This record gives sequence, C-alpha cells and structure tokens, in this order.
Amino acid sequence: LNTKSGWLKFQTRMNQGGGMAVPWVLKDPMVNNGKGVTMLAPNSKELQALVNGEDDEEENSDSEEDTDRRIVQAYVCQELTWTRRQKFDLRFYWMVASLDPLVVLYHDGYVRVGNAAYNETRWDSTTQHLTTHTYLSEEDKGTIDELDEVLRHHVEQNPDLVPAQYHDDPLEHVRNQCRQAIAHTVAAFYDKSFGHANVKY
Repeated sequence: LNTKSGWLKFQTRMNQGGGMAVPWVLKDPMVNNGKGVTMLAPNSKELQALVNGEDDEEENSDSEEDTDRRIVQAYVCQELTWTRRQKFDLRFYWMVASLDPLVVLYHDGYVRVGNAAYNETRWDSTTQHLTTHTYLSEEDKGTIDELDEVLRHHVEQNPDLVPAQYHDDPLEHVRNQCRQAIAHTVAAFYDKSFGHANVKY
C-alpha cells in the first residue's frame, strides 16, 4: 500500500471492483507468527478508513522502492477446513540437491492446523482465520495420511467442485501443486540464488 502504484490499484479495486463487499487482510510484512495482521470485515468502518487513508499508518509514498510497505489482500472465503472446522495449511520440504545440474527435490511434510473453528461471521480476532499463532513446537499438526482422508471426503461430498481427473487421487493433485509452487520459487530466484544470468543449467 505504501507505493503509489499499489495504492492506486487498491483504490480502483475498492471503488470500482466491488472491493468493499468482501473481507480483506492487512499485514505488516516485517513480523510473523500472526502478529501485525488485521482482519477487515466487509463494509466495516475499519475498511472504509483504510480506503480513505484515515488509518494510523503514514501516508503512502511516491517511491516505488519503499521497503516498509504494508500488504493488503482479499481474504479467501469458504475454505476447506480440518476435522474440527479449523483452517489449515501445508508444510512441505524441498532441497537443492545439486547446482550443476540444478536438481531440486520435494518431500511430503505435515499439515499445520489452526487453533479455533473457522468463522466468517467474526472479524474482531485473527485466531479463527490464521494458522500462525503458535511456534513450531506448540502448533497442532496433522499427517499426510489424515490430509488424504480429508481430501477424499471433500471430493466425495462435493464432486462437482473438483475436476473429474482428480477424483481418484486428490492428494497427488495437491502434491503436484506444491511441486509447481517450488518450481515457480526457483524460477523467481534463479539468477540470484541458483546460477548466473548468462548461464543456464
């Protein structure tokens, strides 16, 4: 938000793209473990204050290189939840096994489970909306086998929501999405972290 182009895009989305009617998440990118996150309810006074530039943060900068910028993003609703209706995310592993040739390996990890039941009617707290409130040793975890059960149950209950080619093994589809995310990450940092601009492995 603290760059001119980012602020203008946000304003356009809010004023012309129906943005006031959906929830948003405002983040401080310099902290973690659920800190620095504010949930902004649809049509709330807090959301309107942000749109009007009346919140407590400094005015947006004309610089495109501002390193202290905030991040705002539309909140994804109606998410798949864990066994007691908690939100969850996936923690998986990848390793750069070789730089020449470049070889990146994937390995299954575990499921990180939120601390409270998911609730789209409450926005005054982040507990039911985030999975990052605890440290590694304290967080609730699920196994990949449990994830397989959750995904298969979801497909059985909602066959029209999932493309037919993924019905037999939805977990493998999720694995492939994780692998694709790794590939995009490697590509984004290719020149800086894995090679040189004029060298292709």
